[in-house]
Amino acid sequence: MTRYLICLGLIFGAVGATHEQAQAVPTTQASIPAMGKYMGVIAKIDAAKGVLGLKTKSGKSIMIKGTAKTKVVIAGKAAKFSDLAVGDKILVKGKLSKKKKVVIAASIVSK
Repeated sequence: MTRYLICLGLIFGAVGATHEQAQAVPTTQASIPAMGKYMGVIAKIDAAKGVLGLKTKSGKSIMIKGTAKTKVVIAGKAAKFSDLAVGDKILVKGKLSKKKKVVIAASIVSK
């Protein structure tokens, strides 16, 4: 009986210690940039800088920044950032910057 109680004590003690350790390391979603999809029409574009302004259906303006790794697809074919034009309907997949001012584009797709 004593062995049984000691084993139970060790098991519950180990579980409690593990639970305390898990709580000691906080994780916050606010520190992780949000990955998302953004759809709208290109309102302005600066191909030389790899930047474009996107206007959503709700009227919100979002700044999109392309990088060397950004994949651009137009009508199902690989394209360049400079092939995009004002008025194109696009879908952008990317991460919102930490300051929530610019979306760093992973891909830009136009029909």
